[in-house]
Amino acid sequence: MEWTEIGEIAAEPVSVAEAKAWCRIERSDEDGLIAGLIRAARETVERETGLVLARREFRLALTAVPRDRRVVSPVRPLASVSAIRVRRLGGDWHSVPPGEAVAERFGGVEALRFSEMVAILGEGGVEIDLSAGFAPGKAPETLRHAVMRIVAAGYESRAPGAAMPAAARDAIAAYREVRI
Repeated sequence: MEWTEIGEIAAEPVSVAEAKAWCRIERSDEDGLIAGLIRAARETVERETGLVLARREFRLALTAVPRDRRVVSPVRPLASVSAIRVRRLGGDWHSVPPGEAVAERFGGVEALRFSEMVAILGEGGVEIDLSAGFAPGKAPETLRHAVMRIVAAGYESRAPGAAMPAAARDAIAAYREVRI
């Protein structure tokens, strides 16, 4: 299984203006730096939580559909499936309707469930294009504040990889997915 991000992010969960207000920065000559710190902070929060803070497109490539026809998603929340391509062994790729894969909660995790048709036709591989992440303006406020705290720490130290502030780490902890 291979996941690839295929779409550009439309908008960060925190704008440059919001981050500047949070950090009490009034000048605009460092807006590029602030934008980079926001991107790095979002990536940190996403990596720590498994949540996609800003909706974007991903591609899942499978060599075959599992027997139970379910694949646990490493990105969440799942939004929609936009395209499915299947390949018979040694054959060409063919499109099937996006409704042949459904995003669902299964066993406490988000997963994609494939139809029997996809399992049969995709014996040589399956590619699924899907959207994941929070819709614009819908990311949890706690995580948006964690992003701003990380931005503030990065701005103060002038290092995108600055140590994560304890308040940000605490906010993120509640959203970490626990697996047993």
